[in-house]
Amino acid sequence: MLDALSEVAQSNELLPVDRCLEAIESLDERPVFASREVWKSMRQTLQRHEPGKRSLRETAWAIRDKGRRVGRRVAKRCLGTVLLVKGLQFDHAVLLNAAELDSAESLYVGLTRGSSSLTVLSTEPTIQRSRPRFAS
Repeated sequence: MLDALSEVAQSNELLPVDRCLEAIESLDERPVFASREVWKSMRQTLQRHEPGKRSLRETAWAIRDKGRRVGRRVAKRCLGTVLLVKGLQFDHAVLLNAAELDSAESLYVGLTRGSSSLTVLSTEPTIQRSRPRFAS
């Protein structure tokens, strides 16, 4: 791991950054990812970037756009924020701390993720939010 970090510090290239991320993944103590999808997209961007042809930002955008068109694959069981699961559908969804969601939009997204069942956990028996922007 230290070798990979040293290589990043001594280079202006992106490939050592990818090797460093690979070293993180191979640690005995498995890293916990807030978003495995973002991590994988970041690695794909580093691996596929061709300096001189397009910017790193354009490479990242192309990978993200392809994922948008093809669809996102998620694990059979996953944990994510309402923002991260927006646009995805699951057989079963559990909405934790529903009363703590700050907007009607977030509550709507959380409530509409489960296609077969939905479990809502909340400290409040009734959750009221102002009218969502898209319903005005």
